Amino acid sequence: MDNLLAWFVTGKEPPSRVLVLEVDGSFHMEVSQWNDDLRRSRRIMTRDRVVVRCSAYELRHEMPEVARDLIALGVPGRVPDSAA
Repeated sequence: MDNLLAWFVTGKEPPSRVLVLEVDGSFHMEVSQWNDDLRRSRRIMTRDRVVVRCSAYELRHEMPEVARDLIALGVPGRVPDSAA
């Protein structure tokens, strides 16, 4: 979201650093989709915008690991209980 849109939607500037979490399902394993994903990641990544990717499997079955990685990158929060 650019600064003007962020101001319009929320009434305030977005944080100076943004983390984008891309979640890939099995469809993203196809070569053409993989190439599209890499291109999109390259285009949306800037000095202030970091792109982190994980699989849908990781998000469903290994959420504490994903949470640890995001927290290590500065995302506020806590590691969820692994018994879900």
